Amino acid sequence: MDNAKTDKIAFPLLFLLIAGYILISPIPFLLNVNSQVVTIPFRAFVALFSMLVIYYYYRNKEHAIKIPTWFILFWLVYLAKMAYDLYVINIRANMFAQKLQYFEYAILICLFPALSVFLVPQNRIDFRKLLNWVYYSLFFILIISIWHIHISGPGTTSGILSMYYISYGHVGATLSFLSLFLLFEKRGKSLPWKILYLIGFTWGLFIIYLAAARSPVLALFIMIALYLFYKIKIKKALIYYTAILIICTIIIFCLNYLLNTHLHNSFFIRTGDMIKGNTNGRWVMYKQALSDFYHHPIFGRSFLLQEGVGMGAYPHNLILEVIMATGLIGLICFGG
Repeated sequence: MDNAKTDKIAFPLLFLLIAGYILISPIPFLLNVNSQVVTIPFRAFVALFSMLVIYYYYRNKEHAIKIPTWFILFWLVYLAKMAYDLYVINIRANMFAQKLQYFEYAILICLFPALSVFLVPQNRIDFRKLLNWVYYSLFFILIISIWHIHISGPGTTSGILSMYYISYGHVGATLSFLSLFLLFEKRGKSLPWKILYLIGFTWGLFIIYLAAARSPVLALFIMIALYLFYKIKIKKALIYYTAILIICTIIIFCLNYLLNTHLHNSFFIRTGDMIKGNTNGRWVMYKQALSDFYHHPIFGRSFLLQEGVGMGAYPHNLILEVIMATGLIGLICFGG
């Protein structure tokens, strides 16, 4: 099979998994319908597409790729633990109305897409093209997202996008990081391109500010640090990193000075609360997840919190969920 034919199968899959949900997120607002009218069919389509890709590449011996054993073991352990928790112990579960929905979410939305990515022959993917498609798609969606800004009670917003404000902030952080990445990697580009990337970087910060979520700020600064210290020498990286932090701070303060009177945004209030230790129960949930692991270190306690804040819900942290749900057994498989 030639490269072009392979790309026609693999490229749209990867693009949908990375940017698809973001691209369809304005549709509910534009059509004035409930978000599930759009998101459920989209997720069903992605799950079906993933299954077709799995079937195709699994049957195609020319591009046979071995699925990592640890990946299979982890999912077997996690799904077995989920079944045990829900049907044997009958744990408190508040995320979905029906128990079967937990398996639908885990298998159709998480497992199948992840498995399809493992089977895609990466040497046939034009990742530069994929990066450009993702970047300009995010840029476009985040521009139109401010068509209508409704600031909620906590002082947060996701514009016209049908997603949680924290997710909205992370999309902005992604745009800022990709803009910085392209600025560094494409130094030979002309001045207009560099200006475009600088605008993208600033616009991403603007979205983070609008969302008033704190984790996107942390994620952005961590990713910038990892990239710079990997890309260049330590002393130079420290200088660049410090300069970027100063620039980001100046941009955010300028945005707040210009817009806060009109938007009543809570970015600085929420950030100050985080510094003071008020994280709306997140740290309490993290401590509970660690406590569950401490008292059930081998197999974990359950895949959902069973005490305190967030009872019956996920701990909002992937690593903590792994050790809380499956203990050291699951952690070894997950890290494998």
